Amino acid sequence: MRIGLDVMGGDFAPDAIIEGAVDSLQHMSADEKIVLIGDEGAIYRKLNEMQIEPSLFEIVHTTQVIEMGDHPAKAFSQKKDSSIAIGYGLLKNGSMLFLKNYAEKIILI
Repeated sequence: MRIGLDVMGGDFAPDAIIEGAVDSLQHMSADEKIVLIGDEGAIYRKLNEMQIEPSLFEIVHTTQVIEMGDHPAKAFSQKKDSSIAIGYGLLKNGSMLFLKNYAEKIILI
């Protein structure tokens, strides 16, 4: 099972989300994989800072960020390479079972 995390959403993103993902590794079974969705440069920097092997995760790079001032509906349609848009796409096509976005506090199944 692939569990997606939008690492670019939330007040302390991406650091807090990546730290939580690392903490959750100890609770994952062999058939579960966390997919970190966001700016891969920021993801790799944080994992390196924490001395965590990036291969423990699947990383999906995105190039756009939906900012606090962006209109939600417009941003989703205009920023198609944002972490939440890519995450929804992976969820829709069946590549992931769950997607968690901490800014919106939603879980989709």
